[in-house]
Amino acid sequence: MNILVCSIDYKPKDGGIAEFMFHVCQYFSKKHNVTIVAPKIDGCEKFDSHNFSMKTYRLKNIRPLVWFSLKSIILNFFEFYKGIMEIIKMYENMLNIVEQNNVEKIIVFQWNLYGFMAYLINRKKKIPFYIVAHGLEIIKNKKRGFFLRNFFQRSVQKMVFSKSVGIFTNSAYTKNIVLENVSKKLQVHVTYCGVDYNDFFPKEKKYDLIGNQYRDYKIIFTLSRLVERKGIDNALCAFKKYMAVNPEKNVVYFIGGKGLDEKRLKKLVHTLELSNHVVFLGFIPDELKNEYYNLSDVFLMPCREEKDGDIEGFGIVYLEANACGVPVIAGASGGIPCAVKDEVNGLLVNPLCKKDIFLKLQKILNNQKYAEFLGEKGRQYGKKNFSWEKVTNRFFEIIE
Repeated sequence: MNILVCSIDYKPKDGGIAEFMFHVCQYFSKKHNVTIVAPKIDGCEKFDSHNFSMKTYRLKNIRPLVWFSLKSIILNFFEFYKGIMEIIKMYENMLNIVEQNNVEKIIVFQWNLYGFMAYLINRKKKIPFYIVAHGLEIIKNKKRGFFLRNFFQRSVQKMVFSKSVGIFTNSAYTKNIVLENVSKKLQVHVTYCGVDYNDFFPKEKKYDLIGNQYRDYKIIFTLSRLVERKGIDNALCAFKKYMAVNPEKNVVYFIGGKGLDEKRLKKLVHTLELSNHVVFLGFIPDELKNEYYNLSDVFLMPCREEKDGDIEGFGIVYLEANACGVPVIAGASGGIPCAVKDEVNGLLVNPLCKKDIFLKLQKILNNQKYAEFLGEKGRQYGKKNFSWEKVTNRFFEIIE
C-alpha cells in the first residue's frame, strides 16, 4: 500500500508529536511504501538523508487559512490574498506528490492545514484520509477570538473531520475532546504513543555529563518544552519545601529543554533561593536522553490544564523514563492517566497542589527500595503496553 503521512511537527523538530509521527512512519515503512510531507526546517536535509526507507518532501510551512481573523483580513487584505495563494500552491504541490507516488491513503497529524489539504484531495481524487488529533488544536479552535471567526473555523473543522475515514487520538481524554467539540458521530480510535526500548533502557550512570560533584546526590529530572502547563513552577516550589524539611540531603534538580517559560522559571529559582540546587540544561539531543534519564532518581513533571485549554494529551516522556527503570511523578490531568497508572508505573499528583507534589517527591527520594520497586514495575508495565510495535499494530488493524 502507498501511504502519504503529513505533519507540521516532524523530526528533527523536538516534541512528542514529531516523535510519534517518526516512529509510526518507521514501522509503517516495514510493510508499506511511505511518503512523508513535512515543513522545511533547520537540519532537515541531514536528518532525511539517514532515513532512506521513506521518501520525504519538505514544503514551506504556511499559515492555515482558518487562522485569519476578519480584522486581519480588513486591515491587511494583501496578507490574506498572499495566504490564499500559498494555500493554492501547497494544494498543487500535494496533488503532484499524490500522483507521483500513487498514494492510496493519507494520514494527517493536524486538521487545520494538512487535514484541509487531504479534504481537497479527497474531493478530487476520492483518496481516503485519516486524522491524528492531539486535543489542543480542537480546544483552541473553539476558544480563539471573534464569533464570526470561530464560526468559520468550526465549520471548516467539521467539514474536514466529517469527510475523514477515521480519527486517531493518543488517549481516551483526547477522544472525548474530539467527540464533544466536533461531532459525536465520528469514528474515533485510541492509539497510545509508544517507546523504542532499543533507545531507552537501564545502563550505568555517566556522571561526566553533569559533573562528578553530583556523584553522591539524589537527582530529580524534568525533560520537556518549558511552557506553563508542564507545571515546573509548582515542581520547584515542592522541591523548595523538600529541601526545607530535609536540609541534610544532597539533592539537585536538573531541568532539560527550552521554551517560552524559561525566563520566568529561572527568576522563580532565584526567588526561592534554589540557585545552588537547580540546573537548567537547555536542549538535550535525542542521543543523550537515555543518559540523562539513567542519571535520575525520579522523573518529575506535574502537568496541569491551563485556562486556554492547553493540556498534555498523553506524556511520552514518562514512558521513556519508565523504560530506563526510573520512577515518575506526573500530574493527574489531560491524557496523562492513560500513560501513568498511580502506584503502578509512577505516582499521580494533583498538579495544582504543591503539598501533594512535595509528599510524593519525598516518598520516592526518601525510600530507595520503594523507588527501585516502582521503577522496575514501571519498566515492565511499559514494555507490556507501550512498545512501538504494539502501537503501530493498532494502526495497521484499522487502516488495512
